[in-house]
Order: sequence, then C-alpha cells, then structure tokens
Amino acid sequence: MTETHPTPVLAALWVRAQPAVAAFISSLEPDFHDSEEILQQTAVTATEKFPEYDSKRPFVAWAIGLARIEALRYRQKRGRDRHVFDNEILDLVAEAVQQENEQIGEIRAALKACLSKTSGRVRQVHEMHYGKGMSPREIASQLMSTENSVFVALHRARNALRLCVGKQLKRIGVS
Repeated sequence: MTETHPTPVLAALWVRAQPAVAAFISSLEPDFHDSEEILQQTAVTATEKFPEYDSKRPFVAWAIGLARIEALRYRQKRGRDRHVFDNEILDLVAEAVQQENEQIGEIRAALKACLSKTSGRVRQVHEMHYGKGMSPREIASQLMSTENSVFVALHRARNALRLCVGKQLKRIGVS
C-alpha cells in the first residue's frame, strides 16, 4: 500500500471545508464521538481520493459527498439502530447543507464588497475593532475620542453593512 501525503492544496481546501463537513456530519450523527470518527474517516478518504477531485466543482460539495458515504458506511458497521436516518433523509440533509454553504459564500462575497465601499472614520473604527480585536476603550484612546463615539461609529458601520449586504443579496436573488 502506498503512503499518501496531503498536498498543500488539499490541506488548504480541507481547512476551509472542514467546518461545513463537520456540521453536515453532526446533523446526521448527533453523538460527538461518532461524528468525530466519521469526520476523521472522511478526511482520510479525501486524502486518498483527492487525485480524483475535479477542481471545477466546489470542494465542499465533494467533501460532503464523501462524508455522506462515510456516514452510510459507519451506519452499516453499527448495524440497525432506530435512531439512524435512512438514505432519503441523508440526501435531503446533504442538499440542504450544500445550499446553505452556497448562501454563506454569497453572503461573504456581499460583505466583502460592502466592506470595500466603507471609508473614513467608520472604516477605521470597524477595522480596529473587528480586524485587530481592539476594544472600544482602546480605540477611543488611540483615536483620542470618547468611548461613546466609538460605539456610535461601530453601530453606524454595522447598520451600513447590514443594509448594503441586504441590497447586494436582493440584487442576486438570495434572501
């Protein structure tokens, strides 16, 4: 048996996809230890089958497909349990997770576009708070301002981003 090593490309794709894959598995298998075992086996399978991956398709969807198969294998090994979902439900959950993942990608893209449109003090305060993790008190001190004005700027930034993202998503048909 040849030993396989994950490529940097696979590693980067897996790091981004792993939360969605783990959420999918957890929706099928609520027991933490069982879902972790399925997730680990899915990672092994992804490593083994990565040469077959078509990079024109979304990696997350491919990985969720592998997770679905691993969940089925795990269920078969475990035997018949009345708390295990049938294949039809597994397909429905997989489809719902994939749709949600696509929407999250569209929301992130809209947020990124909206963030690029912000400027001035609102952008500066937003970047200091969310980008650098600074508290409103630290921001106020650095900008020689009041903590209250920082709260107001953050509130305005969140409202502006919420409205902008809403418009972006409405424009592309995502609700």
